[in-house]
Amino acid sequence: MYSCGAHTEADARSGRGADVVGHSGTGRVGGAPSDRTGPLVARWRDAVTTLASLPSDAVIRAMGLTIPPTGWIRTDLAVVRTRTSSFYLLRRGDAVAAFDSGWGASVVRREVASLGLEPGSVTHVFLSHSDLDHVAGSRVFVNAEVFLARAELPLATGRVSRALGIRNHVPRHDLTLLEDGDDVELGTSRVRALLVPGHTPGSMCFLVDDRMLFTGDALTIKHGEVFTPRRLWNMDIAGRLRSNAVISDVNAPEIFTGHSGFFLSGLANPGRVASPE
Repeated sequence: MYSCGAHTEADARSGRGADVVGHSGTGRVGGAPSDRTGPLVARWRDAVTTLASLPSDAVIRAMGLTIPPTGWIRTDLAVVRTRTSSFYLLRRGDAVAAFDSGWGASVVRREVASLGLEPGSVTHVFLSHSDLDHVAGSRVFVNAEVFLARAELPLATGRVSRALGIRNHVPRHDLTLLEDGDDVELGTSRVRALLVPGHTPGSMCFLVDDRMLFTGDALTIKHGEVFTPRRLWNMDIAGRLRSNAVISDVNAPEIFTGHSGFFLSGLANPGRVASPE
């Protein structure tokens, strides 16, 4: 179980922070989002401009990301690397699920083929949120049912701006929309949708058989410790803190992230989801 301790909605509203201990040592979380709007916008603009000018490997180094190479983790589970993000493929009988879909259609096809799989064999795609690096590859999986949180739809269809006028776009329009707590059958397994707004309004984690937690950008792992992403990348700071409470109730020994690899066991800080800020 991952416990968020004193990260409360009241703290976020009042501007108080909660002391937490994480990879970066003791820090402060919380603070009124409105107090940081100006600086966050400037930081976002600078970050986007800088990152857009760099090749993928340079972005990975600059941001301290961990993107494992494509390969089989075990006989039924693979990680797929696409540019600056990872997604995962899980086999259950005749069903094959992708948790997120990466970006760059040619890259996705090449990496999936390197695993001995055809994109057409993927039957389910579970999108954690609608940012380009997680959804653009969904167009490759033409035979798959694509799942997304209903709460993410305004952002996914461009009705709501991601930041600075940037608008997201999910290339698949035949979406199956999920609510918090919905279950989806995947062969002999069950996938439970967990709404964790903060990074985006409809961010979701997907819990498979109460064991495997696919988090998208809701969590990051550094040196065996679990964190939530930095403020810069979150649309709703208070929502992020509330979502920590949701994640804290999950007792999943295996965690899979979009930008910091995965852990199959042995987390250094079980019982804590912290913030590096």
